[in-house]
Amino acid sequence: MDKVIQSFSKPYSPYNNSVIESFFSNLKQEELYRRNYKNKNELLKAIDDYIEFYNGKRPHKANNYLTPNEREKQYYKK
Repeated sequence: MDKVIQSFSKPYSPYNNSVIESFFSNLKQEELYRRNYKNKNELLKAIDDYIEFYNGKRPHKANNYLTPNEREKQYYKK
């Protein structure tokens, strides 16, 4: 976890990271700001669980209310 390198968009051009920025916004609002974590392991498990929920169970309007996993399967069937 210490070897993560943060990326930044060029000034006045936030579009490069818009998808991940949206994800982090949802992660914060729907999970991180709603709980207090006892330790790092509990936090990491909550993040893993949220990613599973976000990709596998949470429908997204931008995907015609499919989950990202369902949309990806649909894409590769074509």
